[in-house]
Amino acid sequence: MTDYEDDQRALIEADAKERKQRDDNDIKHVMSSEHGRRIVWDLLVNGRVFASTFTADAQVSAFNEGQRNLALSLFSKVMAVCPDLYLTMADEASKDN
Repeated sequence: MTDYEDDQRALIEADAKERKQRDDNDIKHVMSSEHGRRIVWDLLVNGRVFASTFTADAQVSAFNEGQRNLALSLFSKVMAVCPDLYLTMADEASKDN
């Protein structure tokens, strides 16, 4: 590799690290308020993270799986960044029902 390629790779890696840190901070910010936790919980429930997506119609099942995939991505980020706030969120959701 050339010095130019090494420099470009370093810039790309630094940018990716900065974006990940920003995304992690965004998740922490949303999860730090009760309002944000309610929104995240609603997205997880409506995305069927905790339920089956199966229906007799294959197209509806595929659509449901797409929604679930997005919700699982959010769930994964929350669990990676602030698992303690996930537990708080789950506790608050159980008290709301």
